[in-house]
This record gives sequence, C-alpha cells and structure tokens, in this order.
Amino acid sequence: MIATRKTICLMLMSGCLWAADAVADAPGAVITLQETVTVSEERIVLRDVAEVEGETDAGDLVVGNSPWPGSSRRVSAALVRMRLLGEGYDLRQFEFRGPETAVVTRSAHRIEPEKIIDTARKHLRNRFPAGLESAQISLIGDCPPVVVGEASKDGIKLLPSTRNNGRKGTTVTVDVDVINNGRRLKRIPLRFSVSVEEKVAIAGRHIRTGERIEREDVQFRVTNVGGLSGAPLTDPDALAGKVAARSISPGQVITVNAIGEPEPEVVVRTNQRVTLVFNNGSLSMDTSAKALHGARVGERVRVENLISGRIVEGVAREDGVVEVGSSANSQTGR
Repeated sequence: MIATRKTICLMLMSGCLWAADAVADAPGAVITLQETVTVSEERIVLRDVAEVEGETDAGDLVVGNSPWPGSSRRVSAALVRMRLLGEGYDLRQFEFRGPETAVVTRSAHRIEPEKIIDTARKHLRNRFPAGLESAQISLIGDCPPVVVGEASKDGIKLLPSTRNNGRKGTTVTVDVDVINNGRRLKRIPLRFSVSVEEKVAIAGRHIRTGERIEREDVQFRVTNVGGLSGAPLTDPDALAGKVAARSISPGQVITVNAIGEPEPEVVVRTNQRVTLVFNNGSLSMDTSAKALHGARVGERVRVENLISGRIVEGVAREDGVVEVGSSANSQTGR
C-alpha cells in the first residue's frame, strides 16, 4: 500500500515537471510572413514583412537592407531566424507561419526624361542675355528616366547648374541634381549644342595689334556666335576710333574684348631736343634739354639740361615741351 502511494506521488511530480517544461517551451509570439510587401525606408524591419503577434519587441528587428527604388528582393524565414539568433532571442519563443519567403519591393518615384530635359533647357536659356531668346538649344544624346525613392512631404526637386562657369558655347553641359528632403540622390549630366544666330562685326582683313580699325575693314553678317568667349560687336558706332587690342584674323568675329582705345601719341623721343619749362605758378622760365627716353602725352620723362648738365624729370606735353614744377605735378596727380 505504501509502495503504491509512492508510485502515485512520483507520477504526479513527473506530470507537473513535464507540464512546467511544456509551458516553458510554448511559443510566446507568432511570426507570419507575408507573400509580398512594399517598403519605403532604406532598412527592412521584421514588422515590414510579417505580422508579429504576442508579447515581444522583435517587430523592430532589422532583417536587411531595402532594394533599390523600384526593385525587389526576398526575405526568407531562415534569414529571420538567423537575425533573431544573432540578437540573442530564443527561437523556442516564436512560432513561424505563412510562406517561407516574402518578396519585398521598394516604393519608387519615377521622373520622366521630358521633365529633366525641360528643367535643364530652361536653366540654360535663362543664362543668355536679353535679345538672344532665339538661341537653338538641342540635346546631345539621350536622357533615361530616373527612378528614386518615395518623395518626402516637400516633394522631389530638380536643381540645374551649368558647367564651364556658365559660359555659353557650342557645347554646354548642364548637371541636374535630384533632391529629396534636402539630400542629393542623383546627378544627371546633360549635354546640349547651342546655336545663336546674330548680326555681328566680322573682320574683312588681318588687323594687327594696335592698328586702328576702319569702317571698311569690317563687315556685318548674321552668323552663329554660340561658341564665342566674349560678347560680339553688333553696333558699327562702337568701332569708331578703336584699335585692335590683339591680332584679329580675316573672317573672325570681333568681340568687345578684342578692341580698345588707341594709346596716346609719342611726343618725345630718345635724344630729341626739347624745351624744358620750369613753372611754379608765379614764375616760369625755359631752356633747352635733351630727352633721355621717349614719352607719350602726360608721361614722366627724364631730360638733361644742356646748359647746366643736370638731369631732371618732367611731364611731356602735347607740343613736345617737358614741364617741371607744381603745374606739371598736378597734371600727373603727384
């Protein structure tokens, strides 16, 4: 009888222990993978790809990186188990249901080529000065569509900028930056050919540096000036009295920076005998002197007094006179 009671007690104790182990091993959460999901963030967390039920914080577990916008990738139950183990979770606490693999697609915003090209073309046209609205701007090559992640509340912005310091030329590159939430996602370089037809001054002969440009030396014709580095001359009156600032070849378009004012005439030459005038305002006297170097009107020149042999410095005047004194200093700003 006593043995029977001991046997019953042992059986009851074993049953309680088994029940306790069963309770301990019972899953505390259920993870049900979804067949297909769409995400917008750069990281995939468990709750993005599965329904997580029960008392657990595993829903915030990062299971991988999102695919490129508009693309897909697979997240398997095996990957989820591996990530759980890596973070120290006990897999006996979870029950897995649903398919073995979830297909994850990244949401995307598609920017059509026409919008990108139009943004670049408007930016480029605005770089031209008034009067050149007729400029022909043509795209070189193709512009594919651009796919980026989901737009922020401020939307996707396209910010264009011009290379070559914004200088118009026969070929210009415009970079269009795709901006989302203040961050540049992509830069799209677009090349354009630019043709600007305008009636401008063209040299009819070779004009040397410093040579005066006469009206008969120039023709005004309509030509493409898109590749010029300077503003072309369009007004015939702008050439009046001007000289070539550099050598101009026949057929070359004459630009504003290719012409200049003629230098003052040389009025005193080396070893020339000149009249040296001393003038301090109340007293004036003159004598003969020899110029030691040449000078233009208003330039300072050193001369040798032929009577005293002294070397003095004065200012050359238009009549070939060299003036010394307070009046001469006022002419040169000294």
